[in-house]
Amino acid sequence: MNSKMPVSSQIGFATLCFIYIVLSFLLVNMTNLYHSLDHESGLYELLGAFSLLITSFLLFFAAYKRSQLQPKKNLPFYLLLGAGIVFFWAWGEELSWGQHMFGTVTPEWLAQVNDQNETNLHNINKKFFDRWLDRCITLVAIIAAVFHLLGKERILNLRIPDYCLGLAFILVPLYRRHETFWDNDIWPIAFLFFPIYVYLAIKKRSTTLAVYCLFFVLTTAVVVYTNHFKIEFLRGNTNVHHEIKEMMFSIICIFYSYRLYIDEKS
Repeated sequence: MNSKMPVSSQIGFATLCFIYIVLSFLLVNMTNLYHSLDHESGLYELLGAFSLLITSFLLFFAAYKRSQLQPKKNLPFYLLLGAGIVFFWAWGEELSWGQHMFGTVTPEWLAQVNDQNETNLHNINKKFFDRWLDRCITLVAIIAAVFHLLGKERILNLRIPDYCLGLAFILVPLYRRHETFWDNDIWPIAFLFFPIYVYLAIKKRSTTLAVYCLFFVLTTAVVVYTNHFKIEFLRGNTNVHHEIKEMMFSIICIFYSYRLYIDEKS
């Protein structure tokens, strides 16, 4: 059971629940503070970017460990290396490749098509990137739940997210504006797989997993209530919910990439 619920992953899931609940409280009771944290080089953006960078390094280290143990390069090595490159690119994109820190000017050809006049690609069509991020998270969440139900721990010879991280990947996309809650995308489908973890908690008689399932339900209820019923508090910065969701995705990825790194060491 410990391999299914390592301490690091439990901390990751608890962090997600705690931050979502605290931010939901701030949204309702300290709205100005809530929105003040979202600006260029603000807390949400910097923490998200820093988490992306850490994730990329952990994936690079995992790929290096794989190459040391198996000198002949194989698919898992290239998957880890490729994922590390993607997260490193995402780190640069999140900070607009240092534009706001160093005061660089966006090239004219890019400024003409970039919605925020920034030196990055994802703001050319932000909705496209946002949706595909949600879809990738949803795919990971569904694969993890199904594989746990089947009693399998690996896909393509890489460890899938354990129980706590599987729950976390289901929960991450929930934090969004009321207007985009029912946006004809697939992310809510992942919640249909949550009962798998309840079933596993009962089957394995795991009090720990049962407690985390309870926290999952509690966090979901708090986020839905504050973000989708208390809609009078949602006026203001329309991007803040997305920044928070990105930040939490990045933080959860640290814990998953750490698990992949530890798995390569063992």
